[in-house]
This record gives sequence, structure tokens and C-alpha cells, in this order.
Amino acid sequence: MDVQCPHCHVTLEAEESQAGMTASCPQCQGEFVIPAAAEAAPAEDPGVVEETTLESSPGALASGPRGESFYRPSGRVDLIRGILALNAGILLVFVLALVYSYAVRYIPFLYLNALFTLGFAVVIGFTAVILNRHARNRNRILAFCGTGLIAVLGLWFSWGFWVTTLAEDLKLFSVTTFQVMHPRVIFHIAGEIMSAEGYMSIGRFARSGGGLRITGTNLLILWILEAVTIVGLAVWVFLKTYRSMAFCEKCRNWTEIFYTSPSLKIVEEEEEFRDALADGNFSVLARLPKRNSGDQYTEYTLESCPCGETVLLTVKDVSVSFNSKGDASTSERPFVKGLYVTPETAQRLASRK
Repeated sequence: MDVQCPHCHVTLEAEESQAGMTASCPQCQGEFVIPAAAEAAPAEDPGVVEETTLESSPGALASGPRGESFYRPSGRVDLIRGILALNAGILLVFVLALVYSYAVRYIPFLYLNALFTLGFAVVIGFTAVILNRHARNRNRILAFCGTGLIAVLGLWFSWGFWVTTLAEDLKLFSVTTFQVMHPRVIFHIAGEIMSAEGYMSIGRFARSGGGLRITGTNLLILWILEAVTIVGLAVWVFLKTYRSMAFCEKCRNWTEIFYTSPSLKIVEEEEEFRDALADGNFSVLARLPKRNSGDQYTEYTLESCPCGETVLLTVKDVSVSFNSKGDASTSERPFVKGLYVTPETAQRLASRK
């Protein structure tokens, strides 16, 4: 017989003799009691469910812990976890900065340096996402400030390592890495490097010491661009991912997407569509036909926490574009984001194939 997990709403198979036993869902690891055959989900044709159940039943309204219709982070933070995550982040960017600075120093080609800088910033951004997730940080202001702090420290550490090796190689004077970490020392050495010859060159003869040399004001501009890129890109990567995360205050776990709809026809009146869903009229989703062709379509996702208390619906406009080589890329724009729905409504919405 078919049974449904009450947490992630996936349909599973079970023997009738197992009724009343406790089972663990292989998808979300949530535990539930296997119902009797009469109570189990009937095996219906998915196409019938899509056309009848969704359209004939608008679904009951759901709300968050404060009575809101759309998810908003609570602003809470686990203090101990937050402190540990911040210290772990500082340690990680210290190691990342060491690798980055030595790569930039001993592979002194501008084009490769640019790739190293982008990679360094992206890794810092995703590191901040992982740390905030483990810290269960639901305070967006603290998350933003913490990520900015880690990015700035990563930049500063990389400068310390980089300037130390460069000052010794150019025989400006001998310093240790921890001496360089002092702002007055690092700015003094930076001034010496700006006036030194032979730091960096670009062009086809760069490897042999020729090419266009970068010194003085041009080198300062290059450093400023590097700083803005590392801090700005790291924070952007973090916010792009963190803003889509939702947290259940009951089971104290982040939600995970368990269903993504097929490509549907684009929604013309997005504001009216959003209001209809907020009023509990989910039949508007059932009336959306599947997309036949075109480079723009509508898609919705469902996400749930392990306990099944927090179930959220997101509807987004998806655009497909192609570059000169014919490679496709997609951009998403949610116009219904984090709407609370009941588990029963989620079950009906997830039945669409």
C-alpha cells in the first residue's frame, strides 16, 4: 500500500502488516507511524489529482508563529553557536588568505590574479553561508555584519602574508607576518612597494621581465579594485543564498526544498495571482497549463522542515537566455516568496507531475 510521509510529503510503499509500526522516511529522515490500509493515501492517477484535487479545493489558510502569511526570520541567534561560528570563520579565512596571497605573489600575472581574487571572494561567501547555517543565525543584520567582518579580515590577512613575502623579495626591509598586520606598518610597506620597480607586468613579454609595468597610482587603483571585489562579491554571494533560507522555530532546523513543479505558463497578472494565493485560493496554480515552448515560464517550489510544521510555497518567474556559443543560463525572480501553506495543501500541490 502507499503511505505518505507527514514531514516531506513523499509517497512511500509499505506492507499492510506494518501498520502501526514506526518508520523512518528515507528522504527527510523524519519518523512517523505507518497508518492502517484504510487510512493510507489512495493510489490515484497523478494526472487526475492535478486536475481535480487542486482545482476543486482551495486549501486552508496557514500562518507563521506570529500570524504572518509570508515567512519572516525571527531575528533570533544562538549566542554560543554564533560566537563559535565567528571564530571558526576567522580561522578559515586566515588559512584561505595564506593560500590566496602566495598564489597571487608567485604567479604574478594579472589575468590569473583576477581569477584568484574572484575565487577567494566566492569561497568566503559560501563559507559564511555554511557558518551561519550551523550557527542557526536568523538575524539578517548580524549575519550581514559577520560576513562583512570575515571578508575584511580575509582581505587584511592576505595583505599581511603577501606584503611580507614581497618586502623580503624586493629587499625593502625584513619584517614578520604579524608585524605587518599592524595598520601603520602595512600602509608604510604598501607605499614602498608602489614606488618599487618590477613588481607586476602584463603583456606577452611579462614572463621575461618585459611588458607593461604597473606601479604608483595604477597599482593603488588595482589594490582598491581587489579590496572592493573581495568584500563586495563575498557579501553578495552570501546574501543571495542566505535570503532564500527559512528556519522552523519549533524543530530548530532549516527547511529544504522537496518539490519543484514542471515548467508552467507565465503569469500575466502577478499581483492578483499573489493576492489569490495569500487568500488561500490555490486553484490558480491548477489552472496554469504546462509550458509548450518559449524562453520564459513560471515555476513553484515547496520546502519543509523535518517536523512538517513549516511548509513554504515560492512561485517564481524563470527566464532562459543563450550566449553566443549556444549555452543556456537561467535567471529567477520570485514574485510569491515563502508563503505558508498547510501540509494538506502542500500534498495537493506536490502531486502535479
